[in-house]
Amino acid sequence: MQSVNELDKFRFLDALIMEAVQNGDVLELTLDAVVVKGNHPANETYTDRYADTMSLHFKQFSVLHAFKEGYKYYDASDTLIDAVPDEEVPIAAYGQLIKNMKDSHIFVLQSPKALKDKMEEDYPKIFDAYVGKAGDKSVAILAFDIEGEEGEADTTYWLAFSYEKAIASWHHFMNKAESN
Repeated sequence: MQSVNELDKFRFLDALIMEAVQNGDVLELTLDAVVVKGNHPANETYTDRYADTMSLHFKQFSVLHAFKEGYKYYDASDTLIDAVPDEEVPIAAYGQLIKNMKDSHIFVLQSPKALKDKMEEDYPKIFDAYVGKAGDKSVAILAFDIEGEEGEADTTYWLAFSYEKAIASWHHFMNKAESN
């Protein structure tokens, strides 16, 4: 089965990035645990269902912005203990960031507008410039968590990118997904 430019008909939350490869202007992701929503035209049961291993290709892929998410720690009295600000990922490091996606889990993969509507005040304001399109290309926001070493917290990276075409393909549907 194949789906073109229908990212909104999938739920990527907690999907595993089994492989991430950039070949020129094509980003190829191999994903596990992607949910095909009930409103997808290929989903004849009209219920959310898992796809088997999915291949997701972004044609004319270009990174617009990337950053490592910072954090704030508070004690039980709501007193700030530690704060680390967001950290910009330099353009020269985008290739390595994509390689590091392998074996990480997706937190977000959707359009900036849909994400802004969903997150409201928690939306990363730095992505406001990408709500809409980048010329004749679409824009997506990808956030993924890289597992920390033992005793360390996971690290979340946010990536805004443009693409001309998003092609998702999988062979068959799996079990019904739990609704969120």
